[in-house]
Amino acid sequence: MESGKEVLLLKTLLVQHQQARRWLSPFIVTCSIYFLLWIPESQSTWVSALVRSLPVLSLVAYPWALASGGSYAWLLQGGLVCSAVGNACLMWPEAFLHGVTAFAAAHFLYFCAFGLSPLQPALLLLTILASVVYYGLLLLHLEPDMFLPVAGYMLVVSAMLWRGLAQAPNPVRNLRVDAQSNSSLTLHWEVPQGPDSQSLTYWVQCTGDGGRNETQNTTDTSVTVQGLDAASWYTLSVWAEKDGASGSREVLNATTAPNPVRNLRVDARSNSSLTLHWEVPQGPDSQSLTYWVQCTGDGGRNQTQNTTDTSVTVHGLDAASRYTLSVWAEKDGASGSQVTLNTATAPNPVRNLRVDAQSNSSLTLHWEVPQGPDSQSLTYWVQCTGDGGRNETQNTTDTSVTVHGLDAASRYTLSVWAEKDGASGSREALNTATAPNPIRSLSLEGQTNSSITLSWEAPSGPELQDYTYWVQCTGDSDKNETQYTTSTSVTAEALEPGTLYQFSVWAEKNGVPSSRQNLRMATVPNAVASLGKQDQTNNSITLSWTAPVGPTHPPYTYCVSWVKTGSTAASRNTSDTRITLTALEAGSLYHVTVWADRNEVRGYASTLMEATASSEVLHLKNASQTSNSETLRWQAPADPHSGLYTYWVQWAREEHPPREQDPA
Repeated sequence: MESGKEVLLLKTLLVQHQQARRWLSPFIVTCSIYFLLWIPESQSTWVSALVRSLPVLSLVAYPWALASGGSYAWLLQGGLVCSAVGNACLMWPEAFLHGVTAFAAAHFLYFCAFGLSPLQPALLLLTILASVVYYGLLLLHLEPDMFLPVAGYMLVVSAMLWRGLAQAPNPVRNLRVDAQSNSSLTLHWEVPQGPDSQSLTYWVQCTGDGGRNETQNTTDTSVTVQGLDAASWYTLSVWAEKDGASGSREVLNATTAPNPVRNLRVDARSNSSLTLHWEVPQGPDSQSLTYWVQCTGDGGRNQTQNTTDTSVTVHGLDAASRYTLSVWAEKDGASGSQVTLNTATAPNPVRNLRVDAQSNSSLTLHWEVPQGPDSQSLTYWVQCTGDGGRNETQNTTDTSVTVHGLDAASRYTLSVWAEKDGASGSREALNTATAPNPIRSLSLEGQTNSSITLSWEAPSGPELQDYTYWVQCTGDSDKNETQYTTSTSVTAEALEPGTLYQFSVWAEKNGVPSSRQNLRMATVPNAVASLGKQDQTNNSITLSWTAPVGPTHPPYTYCVSWVKTGSTAASRNTSDTRITLTALEAGSLYHVTVWADRNEVRGYASTLMEATASSEVLHLKNASQTSNSETLRWQAPADPHSGLYTYWVQWAREEHPPREQDPA
């Protein structure tokens, strides 16, 4: 029964293709029916012919279980159909030649399915010799009319036997690159299609850049080709071999991965971007590469971009945030290993930078933390540059700092920036100046009842020019006036007489004031008014006056000074507007001066000349008299000026008014 050959073939296929077992169920069932019924050959009926042929017919669909398709499957199916016809014909002796013809047709289809590659001429010679010997022995038992049919059948069977034995393996399937590195390529494939894909040797040939041509073999369905150049193009050929017969080649073009990029670094950073730079990978062919850059970091960010340059800027990042940047080269779809860099974006600039305080040797700055979600754990740097070549930098974790050791009245540029994880934000700059030193030797130069003149010396320091001096005057009646000058003296005018004022004087340069120097001074009080004599005796003079024109508060202290010629002046103070000068000499002329005193400032003086009354004459008597006269005599008063007196005599009759006569 010719189906025995197909059974052997199917056993091999069953081992190799476990998934095809379900396709063999009809074959097993029909074989079981055939052996159970065991129809004798003497019973030549169409039912017995069908039962005999069913096992072979049930195999017609099996080639599709191998997922082969194409002409190979069709030829196998045609051969199986012809074998089934041959089996049926053998049920009738008269159809023997028809059966042989059907079997010959089946073997011819198998012959076509196997093909003529590889040719294997030596195997053909051995097959011919074996067939001739077998045919020679068979001729001894054949009828003469069967010589030619059997010879033809033997020819077809021998040809199919030669092609079956010489049949090279089919090409490998699904050849692909499983892995690529910068020095190797890993290939993988599936076993060739066909009934016998076991015990195969696979050959792998690699040709490519630099004249490379190497061949290696394996019994596995994968191989790694080592020692290749990075980023190089290779042609890989894989074929199966069995019993010296080589199948056709499957060819694949592939490229090794480039070497990793070199010297990956951050060239620039801002609060929203990072600029990377690198050098091309090492190797002979580092042109025409595509570079891929992957950025992962805070907030679940994960984005990838590519470039043909050796630098790239990654935009849209968060300020003061950490990121992992990976860069790799790619050529012809092959990616090199990644080079990774951990870095951070710069913080945002500080906000509202301002000068909080200025002295003649320091500047105090204050600012607000940068805008953004992560403004903690920042370090702030402060750089101070200015006059005299000064350039100093200091840092702090606070949002304020005081820069010490500066020169007075000098200009400085102050720059402040935030830093986190070694990344510095953009600078915020501020131009400012230190305060001048205070003015020196502030003093009173002059004062009147309506003005006060002050003078001072310029502040100490290297530059005494370009100062503006400010003078503030505050006092009674809510007076508060400020004026400025470029000289070192000033006169405050339109002041109230006898009034105390507070003066503050400071220097200004570059818009920055120095500390203030203060002085309390008062205007001169006006002169007392209506100064006059109220009464006098031979040893006293009583004077009165009215208070000076001007503010009535605080009260005045009045100073009265009197002196007569040739003697020492005397003085007294009083808070009243009236005074009696006592212990004076009779008949003496006095020069009297009166002034008001307030806030320890002497007012303008008022003066007058007044004399004391003379003493009474002594021993006045009627020395003699006549009918029309009387002679009076007296002694001069007992005082030092009696020799200078003029005596007046007054007389009168009782009924007449008195008359006077100068006795001289």
